[in-house]
Amino acid sequence: MKSTRLPLHRYRWTGRNIAGKQINDTMFARDKYEVISILTNRHIYIRDIKQIKISFYSLKKQRMTAKDINLFTRQLATLLNSGLSLTLSLSLLANNHPKSGGQLVITLIKNAIEEGCPLSEALKKASPLFDNTYIHLVSSAELSGQLAQTFERIAHYREKTTQQKSKLVKAMIYPIFVLLLAFLVTYLMLVKVIPEFEQMFRSFGAQLPWFTQKIVTLSRWLSTNTAKQLTWFIALTSIYKFLIVYSYRFHRLIDKKKLSIPIVGPLILKSIIARFSRSLAVMVRSGVPVISAIRNSINLTTNLYFRAAVNQLFDEVSTGVPIYVAMTKTHCFPDLMIQMVMVGEQSGSLDCMLDKVADTFDTELDESIDKLNTLVEPLLILFLGVVVGGVVIAIYLPIFNMMDVLG
Repeated sequence: MKSTRLPLHRYRWTGRNIAGKQINDTMFARDKYEVISILTNRHIYIRDIKQIKISFYSLKKQRMTAKDINLFTRQLATLLNSGLSLTLSLSLLANNHPKSGGQLVITLIKNAIEEGCPLSEALKKASPLFDNTYIHLVSSAELSGQLAQTFERIAHYREKTTQQKSKLVKAMIYPIFVLLLAFLVTYLMLVKVIPEFEQMFRSFGAQLPWFTQKIVTLSRWLSTNTAKQLTWFIALTSIYKFLIVYSYRFHRLIDKKKLSIPIVGPLILKSIIARFSRSLAVMVRSGVPVISAIRNSINLTTNLYFRAAVNQLFDEVSTGVPIYVAMTKTHCFPDLMIQMVMVGEQSGSLDCMLDKVADTFDTELDESIDKLNTLVEPLLILFLGVVVGGVVIAIYLPIFNMMDVLG
């Protein structure tokens, strides 16, 4: 999860308030001049400011995250819908935010607005967590005067996106964790346990069964080649990371292959399509031109293959090609989405149809994850039975043979 990139520092300050009473407190800020600016706006005369040390963990806990932005958006929408002014709403949110980083970001937004800066610009300057989609939606809302409704739409969009990501991550974590645990247990048995049993069996002069011999051979290979295999693994991982960072074509190819992985690939694609559709729907409904909406949606995903498709979509639509025709040319968007977008374009209800596309793929994603969870457990049990059980059987087979020899 991303957090603010603001270089936060902690400062202890002493000063007097408007009533002449001496007060002191601590505050997170980018520098001491920001502390002075914030306290001056609170009508506090500063006598002394000192930067104090803070642990990395404590600093990280105070930083604003994407979840905090979601909550901020929802709360701001609620306050604006209640009839409160924007600056008063921001003051209330800043004073009641549990994190110092959050208080700082909201205070910066409020101060910028009071200095005459548009809200969209204030958000952009305050934190990188307000992405291009967020900024453009707020910018359009400022022109149309629909701030409260727009923040409501942004909050709904971000909450749905976060919920979707959470479901996808949870579906992946369990099998990955079990597989890693199974690999670790099997490796330890092969490297630590099997050699001990081999020595014991050899001392009795008994012939090892064929299956046990193969497991022993594998154990010896792992014991003598672990360092070499680890070196190769680190080298290949480093090369892979280097190519991902510096080779656009390689990165795009890998991202394309990810979408082709059985079971997992379709889940990732449905997640991307749902997020892209909902983003377009929110922007179009908020008055953002379709071409601008598509351009702002390019960076919604880290998948370079889909980004390239959206870039191609933007280029085609910019020349006057209908959206559904441009989608067909990219060979990336599902037929169902293309048909629904075609209906939306022809009927003038593109935002509604895009919302339905997002809801449809959200539902399909939920159903696919439920089916995956149902299938994963028995498959993992079978896998553990074959792998770990196979090693255990290889250990016990010689014991049975020894009993026959001794008998």
